[in-house]
Amino acid sequence: MSHAGSGKTHSLFGDMSCEGLEGIVPRSVHDLFNALFQPGNDRLDNTGCQVPCALAFTSVRATA
Repeated sequence: MSHAGSGKTHSLFGDMSCEGLEGIVPRSVHDLFNALFQPGNDRLDNTGCQVPCALAFTSVRATA
């Protein structure tokens, strides 16, 4: 069973050069930073903030 060309990478990243066609990863990062920098967010001060983030990729290959 092959999943080559099924759009997995496109679903994750989309077309980042065209607004509205971004994939899951860029939309998630955008939403994260929008939430952090909302007016009234008491987690931020004039010195900035640190937000630990991790993104893991797993490659799974089916063997026949």
